[in-house]
Amino acid sequence: RTEAVINGTLRFLPGRFRERAEKIAHSFIDGLGSLRSGRSLGAVLFLSLVAWLFETSMYYVIGNLGFDLRGADGNPLPFYVYVLVCGVVNLSGLLPQAPGALGVFEFVGQSVLVGAFGVEQSQSISFVLVLHVALLLPITLLGIYYMTVDRENNKGQYMLFNNVPEAILAYDLGKIRMHS
Repeated sequence: RTEAVINGTLRFLPGRFRERAEKIAHSFIDGLGSLRSGRSLGAVLFLSLVAWLFETSMYYVIGNLGFDLRGADGNPLPFYVYVLVCGVVNLSGLLPQAPGALGVFEFVGQSVLVGAFGVEQSQSISFVLVLHVALLLPITLLGIYYMTVDRENNKGQYMLFNNVPEAILAYDLGKIRMHS
């Protein structure tokens, strides 16, 4: 049944694109198959909850300890405010935007803090900017490190290719590794 839906949805694409899209769709569906087990599904949900709580805790620590954010009533913002800001900012990632969500992240975060909770505008934008840097910087630095680290004796090391499709074919055939 899933196959029929995929094929019916993708039938309007030109041949070359359809084949690639079908491969990606089938790979995605195969990956979801692991969630049929209640144990696997439970593990995914638990780990997702833990990840969201860690991220929200980062918002809370930076907001309360770093900026002492206060609402319109003058009281410190409670944890649920940071949960809401975290959720809305992450959902805004569905909007088309620049890499790293630059601009959208700040606009949405500040809008929620100022509009819904009465946080002072200058303080909220400062908080959101520092928060965004704190979220992006570590993962960006790790990415740069792992992209540039030299791996000795890697399969396919020093191989040269005439074009990108040739390199992709070599990768698909297992002749090279990702960072060769």
